[in-house]
Amino acid sequence: MQKERKIPVIAIVGAPNVGKSTLINRICPGVRLVVDKIPGSTRDRKYISAEWGGINFDIVDTGGLDLKSKDLIAKQVFKQAKIAVDESTIILFVVDADVGITTLDKLLSSFLRKSNKDVILVVNKVDDPEDNISHLPFYALSMGEPYPISALHGIGIGELLDMLKEKILKKIEIEKEEEVIHKEIKVDEIEEIENSIAIIGKPNVGKSSLFNSIIGEKRAIVHHEPGTTRDSVDTYFKWKDNTYKFIDTAGLRRKWKKAEKVEQYSIVRTYRVLEQSNLSVLVIDPTESLSKQDVKIATEAWKRNCSLIIALNKWDIVDENRSNQIYFELDKKLPFLPPIPILQISAKEGWGITNLLKTISKIFEERNKKINTSNLNLFALKINRESEAPSKEGKVPQIKYITQIDVSPPKFIIFLNVRRFDRKRLKRFLQKKIREEFGFEGTPIRILFRTKT
Repeated sequence: MQKERKIPVIAIVGAPNVGKSTLINRICPGVRLVVDKIPGSTRDRKYISAEWGGINFDIVDTGGLDLKSKDLIAKQVFKQAKIAVDESTIILFVVDADVGITTLDKLLSSFLRKSNKDVILVVNKVDDPEDNISHLPFYALSMGEPYPISALHGIGIGELLDMLKEKILKKIEIEKEEEVIHKEIKVDEIEEIENSIAIIGKPNVGKSSLFNSIIGEKRAIVHHEPGTTRDSVDTYFKWKDNTYKFIDTAGLRRKWKKAEKVEQYSIVRTYRVLEQSNLSVLVIDPTESLSKQDVKIATEAWKRNCSLIIALNKWDIVDENRSNQIYFELDKKLPFLPPIPILQISAKEGWGITNLLKTISKIFEERNKKINTSNLNLFALKINRESEAPSKEGKVPQIKYITQIDVSPPKFIIFLNVRRFDRKRLKRFLQKKIREEFGFEGTPIRILFRTKT
């Protein structure tokens, strides 16, 4: 990953000849870049210091991106632009109102969406101040609201810079709040860590790379050969005010009988880790079809009352068709799971990690949530009135009383007015209703039934 720059970096990205250099000339008076009608005039990325409203930032000009070209110079331009995008705080994606949406614009929008960066879509060459139409077709790029300007005539530049300033200030504030503190904790200082997280998945999907990316150092072995991690590796670290124990586990294979003795031990150890963990991050390679082994691993974690997050690793190399297909496969092959967080990450590139940590924090809040008994019994009255509970022999069970007796995961005792009922169907029904009413995202819900006549 690129080392972060202290001053915010604004990357100007776009196809050749859309007016990127003209825009920089307008933002930075006195600095003159090459402006020529010949596509590709700007080849290397250039940093120019700028200031607006008391906020200092660097503008980086990247050259015209052409993802389709096989020309060596075009490849180098793309490489330079990718570096600029990687290290940027905000991206200005410049398109041409006169030309309209091009195939290259569509390719660029797809590339930028995968960058996981804040992007402002700038529609250049809207030279008429009364023109309120030319920018509208660019909504089709799915990059948010298109912002019309004329770099040549200075129309909309002040408003664009105001928007940029607001976004920079917001980014600075968020970074202060979300700063990841990679602080190693001495084991003898730890009394008891309840926030235990297992990183699970098939071999060679990037579990160890994710583990390394989270803890900020090369603790686990990362190698292309499946099965490199034979045993689990534990690391304690703090994020915000919480201390977590992350456990990198061995990859789980499908066939126990075909596994070596040492690998059989790894499987047993991994299952033991799942039993000791509160939450599992299931790492999946979305470039491959969802396998029976992926489903098996998710099932094993859920059976052991682990909260679950799915991390789609290697998302930076997933094309649009495959990105739609993997979500379809998850829906089809994991019907037993309630809605759980599915995150797009790239452990290798290091993006999506802060979002993963935020989601982990949220899921632990859900897992430890306690609903007071009065609210639960108001919920029970609502269920009884709706009479939607599955019946047996024509009699619909009525809830007489409900209370939560435990957390992590949440556990409820529900008293019913009947002795005979379809236990599995009623449990599934009530788990769904409890989630709809109270949340508990990504977390198993345990229910015990009792009869109260």
